Amino acid sequence: MSGEPAPDRSDGLAPAHTVPAALIAAAAFARSRLVLRAHAPAQLLAGTALGGTSALIFLLLG
Repeated sequence: MSGEPAPDRSDGLAPAHTVPAALIAAAAFARSRLVLRAHAPAQLLAGTALGGTSALIFLLLG
């Protein structure tokens, strides 16, 4: 340990790898729902649209 303080993350931004990792995880999850026939493609598209809109509103308001 160097004894230096941890970097300040008060800007509220996530590390650069967070968004791509979340997108990959969401795509894998959606594909698994299709493969398992737990949802129809239209349901996945609707969920994606709703989730994307919610995320955008959250980012704009936050």
